[in-house]
Amino acid sequence: MTKNRIKVLRIVTRLNVGGPARHAIILTENLNAPQNQKFRSYLAIGKIEDNEADMSYLYRKKSVLPITIPELYRGIHLWKDAVAFLKLFLIIRRIKPDIVHTHMSKVGTLGRVAAKFAGTPKIVHTYHGHIFSGYFGAISTKFFILINKVLNFFTTKIITISQAVKDEICNKYKIANPAKTEIIHLGIETRDYLNLDQCKGLLRRDLKAGEDDVLIAFVARLIPIKNCEMLLEVARKIVE
Repeated sequence: MTKNRIKVLRIVTRLNVGGPARHAIILTENLNAPQNQKFRSYLAIGKIEDNEADMSYLYRKKSVLPITIPELYRGIHLWKDAVAFLKLFLIIRRIKPDIVHTHMSKVGTLGRVAAKFAGTPKIVHTYHGHIFSGYFGAISTKFFILINKVLNFFTTKIITISQAVKDEICNKYKIANPAKTEIIHLGIETRDYLNLDQCKGLLRRDLKAGEDDVLIAFVARLIPIKNCEMLLEVARKIVE
C-alpha cells in the first residue's frame, strides 16, 4: 500500500516562529497520519538565523522527523546556497516525490529549480506573504520579482493564503496567472483554545484594567515588516 501513496516533499527555508513553520509541520504530520493512506509526506528544513526564535520544538512535539540542510539559510550566501541546492537536488532524486511543495522565498527559488532539474512531475509553491514590499531596495525588489516570474513558468500550481496575497501576486506584481493560483486559507489547531473561558479576566487583573477599559492587542512577530511603529504612533495620538 505504501508504494502506491502520493509522495510529497515539503520544503521550508527555516522553522522560525511564524505561520509557515507551523503550517508545514502540521501538514506533514496530518498527511502521515495512520488513517491517511493516500499520501506519504516528507519535510526538509534549513537553519534559522541567530537572532530568530526557533519553532523546532513543534516538530518534536508532533513526532515529525525533518531532513535538515544546515547550509540552507534565509539570506544570500553563495557557496552555502550552492551546497544547499545540491543537497536539495540529491534529496529529491533519492525520495522521488510526486509533488515538491515549497514555502517561503529562499527555498521557493532553490527548491523549485532543484525539483525541475530532478524531474519532479508536480511543483507547488505557497506564498504566505512576499518580499516585494518593505524588505529590499527598488533594484533588488525588481530582480526578485523577475526571478519569481521565471519560476512561475515551471510551477504547476501557486497557492496563496488569502485573497489579498493572490491579488498582489497576480495583479499588482503580475508574477502568476490567476488561473494557476488557488487560495487555501491556513488551518489552525483550536484544541488549545477550547478552555479559554477559565482565563477570562486574568489579563485585566494583571494590567490593573477595569471592566470598561478597552484593551488593544497586537498579535505578530516583533520585526520591522510588521510595522509595530505604526501601532505605537496610533497609541500616542490617541493618548494626545
